[in-house]
Amino acid sequence: MSKTYTIEIQHQGQTHTIEVPEDKKILEVAEEAKLDLRNSCNAGVCTTCAAKIIGEGTVDQADGMGVGRELQEEGYVLLCVAYPR
Repeated sequence: MSKTYTIEIQHQGQTHTIEVPEDKKILEVAEEAKLDLRNSCNAGVCTTCAAKIIGEGTVDQADGMGVGRELQEEGYVLLCVAYPR
């Protein structure tokens, strides 16, 4: 059984809370919860789904090429390839 993380997404002036298993991408679960988040390639390249971590937590986004090391260190993630950790 995989671990589940509580994720808060601030979008269009509202805060949404979703439960994301460690083996599912954040964007995938957000879409299942009917959140309308911008995305395009779903491959970690285009940066349309870029977001910033503003609280605690980290992600595994090893498949993401669109956000360089410097932006990752500033907390930016690509939700289409981000797994919660």
